[in-house]
Amino acid sequence: MSDEVDIDKLDFQSPQGSMLGNVNDLMVEYAEHKTRRKVLEKELDDVKAHIRNMEDRLIDHFIESGMTSIKLHGFTLYMTTQLWVKYKGGKTKEDIIEYLDSIGLSAMAPRGTNSSTLSAFAREQKKNDEPLPENWEQFFEDSIKTNIKVRSS
Repeated sequence: MSDEVDIDKLDFQSPQGSMLGNVNDLMVEYAEHKTRRKVLEKELDDVKAHIRNMEDRLIDHFIESGMTSIKLHGFTLYMTTQLWVKYKGGKTKEDIIEYLDSIGLSAMAPRGTNSSTLSAFAREQKKNDEPLPENWEQFFEDSIKTNIKVRSS
């Protein structure tokens, strides 16, 4: 026996039909919103992909022209560059924790590591012209991420 109810075949004068009649509009609205959400998520994915493509081209242009920012039609586009750290391939979580313990950075890995915390540490070291700890490159890979950001002028 199926629990599925065909709403179009219900007699809304019956107790079962009357009960469902009160939520019929809600169910229809729910289904419409779920469908609309899928459409919007697909559209958002397309917009994100288009932005990534444009950003790559803009980064190249900014670098080639030596620009760091530009005001245009009430917006300021500006380039940012930030160092990010990630675990080096082949290193386990345990390897990372053991290493951080050995260099006195246990607080960055309270038995779990956070790449944002590690990245902030590496950025601070580089900003202060201080070397990264010995063997750092055996456990982590640095990558530089450059973005174009927008704010209202």
